[in-house]
Amino acid sequence: MGVTGDSSMPVASCLKDKFYCIMPTSTVYCDGQKYLGKTDEIQQIMNFLKEQGICEIELIVASSIGVDLALAFLANTKITVKHAFFDGGQFAQIGKTMRGSWFLFYIWQ
Repeated sequence: MGVTGDSSMPVASCLKDKFYCIMPTSTVYCDGQKYLGKTDEIQQIMNFLKEQGICEIELIVASSIGVDLALAFLANTKITVKHAFFDGGQFAQIGKTMRGSWFLFYIWQ
């Protein structure tokens, strides 16, 4: 599909002067790495953030399969996340009730 961290560079370039941008890419797209599952992907991100001393995130931007990973991250992290923007075809296939429950879950936290 060709979705890599490079495709997020236009967004990062607009935000880089105001924010520190981290753009994790799923190991599915990385040569020499083996995809072990969503839990492993999320753990790698949480480990990195902890090592960097990051305890608050202003904005998570995710698209495509990254939306699934970002939602899993939000559901499992103790790191404060102020805003999230998701763009992906998955939302076309997710029922209105589920989308609404996600929305309520995240705005009331």
